[in-house]
Amino acid sequence: MRLVRPRPALALAMACLASVFVLISCTPRRPAERPPVEFWVSWPVQAVVPIVQRFEAETPGVHVRLRALPWDSANDSLSLALRSGRLPDLCQLTGAQMPEWLAGSSLSDWSAGVADLRTSLRGWDLCMVGDAIYGLPWTLRAPVLVYERGLFARAGLDSARAPTTWDELRAAAARLHRLPGVGGFGVATGSARELTRAWLPWVWSDEGDLFTAGLDSSRLAEPAPAEALELLLALKRSGLGAPRDSLERAFLAGHLGMLIADASLADAAARAGRRPGVALVPPPSREHGTSSSWADGEVLVSFTDSHHKEQALKLARFLVQPENAQALAAAVPQAWPSRVDAESTAWYSQNAAGLVTLRQIATSRYAPRRRDWPVLESRLGDAIWETLSGNASAARALASADSFIVSQLGSR
Repeated sequence: MRLVRPRPALALAMACLASVFVLISCTPRRPAERPPVEFWVSWPVQAVVPIVQRFEAETPGVHVRLRALPWDSANDSLSLALRSGRLPDLCQLTGAQMPEWLAGSSLSDWSAGVADLRTSLRGWDLCMVGDAIYGLPWTLRAPVLVYERGLFARAGLDSARAPTTWDELRAAAARLHRLPGVGGFGVATGSARELTRAWLPWVWSDEGDLFTAGLDSSRLAEPAPAEALELLLALKRSGLGAPRDSLERAFLAGHLGMLIADASLADAAARAGRRPGVALVPPPSREHGTSSSWADGEVLVSFTDSHHKEQALKLARFLVQPENAQALAAAVPQAWPSRVDAESTAWYSQNAAGLVTLRQIATSRYAPRRRDWPVLESRLGDAIWETLSGNASAARALASADSFIVSQLGSR
């Protein structure tokens, strides 16, 4: 894995690294203590501090130093740290950042150290290569169906519940779209990533997929991918195709009836005076398929060149304990626990949106673990846009994408 950029002057590089981070020490260091365990985190540091303080209290002699790691420059900062030999002992990475690191040999192999947690946590797809485990799933997220009860009532729909099947979803979108100035359903467009994420959950919910289990053969020629793309086209015709931030603004303004989004959008809509609801993404029918969405999340990792790998693993295991995972979720709205048992806790019984999100995470899927996924995702995004823009039928666009993927598989 090559993450290092063209070599700058060392003094300038170290100055940049120092300016990127905000240093927060959880407790004053005493002279007799060992060197601190460096923990770089992208969640708000103040939300993590109380949890780390409890870890220090339960682990005498271990001191943790937190550094704030910006979301948008994490890989650049870590590449510089790798080059300078000053890597953290524990670090938070997103699912999108993991493939770049998994492609190399920089991450510590935690297979033996976390094997007992395999049945307790979800999200292992984010940090595994084959049977080897290079991290610990910390928090997860999956978009759900967010809808506006007030618009449902105006359209003559049952505002007490969301659509539960594809037919109900299409019918509700069409009814909502007839309201003046209202789009029935929002389809996220823009980048290939957004387009693919708008389409794949419908493929998965129809029991389809892009690849066979071994990721070595295409399944695009099967009925499910085309049926999912036709559904997406029907929803766009009864709604609005736009970048995600535009869709969310339209929803908050009361101009959009439904979209697939993070459940936190419902909280924002309620503060804006709307009457939002959240529900699972509808499957094709009550007898066929399952509710699915696109899952992602944050992973705790250590590095082969880290100085305190044993303490880092101990801290990671502490962070995913039930009470600590719940404390983070209470402080950070999007930090849903990776724990399988999270929805059984009393805290979530008071949080309807959180409970729906946890149930959605349980049935959701992750990006295919292929090194060439960005290339394939780009081609799929082109095919989806060709259909949504009316330049090709779903069958024709996917047939072209299938030919490309087959050629890619054959060239490995």
